[in-house]
Amino acid sequence: CCIIKPSSQTPLATLYLGVIAEKIGFPAGVINIISGPAAEVGKTLNSSSIPKLITLIGSSETGLQIMREGATSVKKYSFELGGNAPVIVMPDVDLDEVAANIVAKKTGFAGQTCVNYNRIYVQERIYPQLCEKVAEKLRAVKLGRWKDEGQVMGPLINKKARDRMLELVDDAVKSGAKLVMGGEVPEEFAKGAYMTPALLVDVTDDMRVSKEEIFGPIIPIQPFKTLDEAIEKANNTIYGLSSYFFGHNAKEIAKAFEGMEAGEIFINGSGGTEQTPHAGVKQSGVGCDKSPWSLEEYFDFKYCAMIP
Repeated sequence: CCIIKPSSQTPLATLYLGVIAEKIGFPAGVINIISGPAAEVGKTLNSSSIPKLITLIGSSETGLQIMREGATSVKKYSFELGGNAPVIVMPDVDLDEVAANIVAKKTGFAGQTCVNYNRIYVQERIYPQLCEKVAEKLRAVKLGRWKDEGQVMGPLINKKARDRMLELVDDAVKSGAKLVMGGEVPEEFAKGAYMTPALLVDVTDDMRVSKEEIFGPIIPIQPFKTLDEAIEKANNTIYGLSSYFFGHNAKEIAKAFEGMEAGEIFINGSGGTEQTPHAGVKQSGVGCDKSPWSLEEYFDFKYCAMIP
């Protein structure tokens, strides 16, 4: 049996699981859904000695809090936590394809996915051209609703999240980055949590936009000289959820795969499916979600030794 606590920000989709379970005649009491403030409901559930396992998709800070609250008994944990995904772009790529990929990734869901691009490192030979291509593709994106025609980006989840994006952009500009476009609240969408997607170039690793998980429509780009340098920069983070590499040289692909510290490495934009594992290293999680491997965390080992 399990207890599900929906996100306080988006409870309706999870609550509807209960409606579906009832419609299909799922046994009562196997799936239990309790919504409410995390400080009350979450703490009560976490500190109980009844659960054998606690699983979460959320921030690394929340994961640490759950582990502290859950120390009332020995439990298993399965966490998919924060990320700071690096992207390495080599000079042998198709610039139009990579630029389109970056814009689609950072404007889909308004950039609010845990595996989204966070630090984009571009080899210096193609750096100016790719920055121009990204700006060109970004101009085609318009704000609106999902039903609108064209390449549309919706709002962030709330104004607090939107305002944090504006703070990250402001910090980067004050620290020396160049804001090519975006990063503003449009007058026609002032009442919502909209912002225009921002393109930042000449970003450095000491800026907040590089050190924190963005979780929003900000595209931060910076150049690098050698692949070794890029891999070192990519690993310079407490997180290790997803990493991305764009390039077609087999030796460079192998070097990136072996050297990048992350639970999953995507080459040239390829993505996973529900049958592939999704796991993080370092502060990005423990255990695995998706795929048959994630089921192992819900079972205990039992060894039998017998003399017949």
